[in-house]
Amino acid sequence: MMICINVLSIISTYHNAIINRKNKTMSVLKVIEILGNSTVSFEDAVQDVINETSKTVKNIKSVYIQDMQATVNNNKITEYRINTKVSFGILDD
Repeated sequence: MMICINVLSIISTYHNAIINRKNKTMSVLKVIEILGNSTVSFEDAVQDVINETSKTVKNIKSVYIQDMQATVNNNKITEYRINTKVSFGILDD
């Protein structure tokens, strides 16, 4: 199982401000695009993205599955591929 995290896979990085109206506070999330794959399942590919990303990115809030693709060989799925957007909170010092 391989996770692609490099300059090309981080296609769109942007800040997303979310306002908590109850507390009148504002938190900022950053979003990065991560590609992942698995020979087991799409769910396993997503979990691998989270596991590998969490090694260098802290405070992960959500994973959006942007695209799913399967590789087929001899009428059998041999690889599950996903393109995700991982959101994480910006930590205060």
